[in-house]
Amino acid sequence: MSTEIASVNEAPSRGRPRKFDDDAVLDALVQLFWEKGYEATSLADIVAATGLNKSSLYSSFGSKDELFEMALSRYVDARAGMMSQVVGNGTQGLDDVKMLFEYLWSEVNDMGEHRGCLAINTGTEMGTRDQGVADIGIRFRSQMRDGLSMAFTRAADNGEIEAENIVTYTSLMLSFIIGTAVMVKSGAPNEEIRSQLDAAVKTTESWRLDQRSSPS
Repeated sequence: MSTEIASVNEAPSRGRPRKFDDDAVLDALVQLFWEKGYEATSLADIVAATGLNKSSLYSSFGSKDELFEMALSRYVDARAGMMSQVVGNGTQGLDDVKMLFEYLWSEVNDMGEHRGCLAINTGTEMGTRDQGVADIGIRFRSQMRDGLSMAFTRAADNGEIEAENIVTYTSLMLSFIIGTAVMVKSGAPNEEIRSQLDAAVKTTESWRLDQRSSPS
């Protein structure tokens, strides 16, 4: 990515007070890039979404690349916060993992969110073409992996699973999450998404040691 937002004819005069909230601008950009993706988002789209003129955008945030990386990083941090709340800082073990999948379902079914995940969408759109964006994607997957690992570690401490399976179970559930996000973005119907998430929940429950040892 190398497209500059604009070459400005007039730089803002020195000392002019900022009349906008950086966080609000980035939140608007998160929604815009999440909806349209990087490539399909134009300068006109960015101006319309933020309500700022080209000069303000250029002088305050820089290029389209920089804007996108800041918006993506903000999204990833918020998403990681959600993961920490549900699985990283949970109080149970396997039930925390199952709760995460129920939360993902509520995003699709109750909130009507069918855009998938901005970080995962970006990975499929851009691959490794931009190292800065690729690094944010790596950070995102690492944060998700850490949250899941914490939940499975609690499960092992509670005697729900064998500790030797923490890494394997974490990787499998991370794959479920990424795969489901791709399904959502591709326009899969809700029934198919629900089936995918049910499979994740049932798989998680099947790992519970007392379930395995219970008579059939």
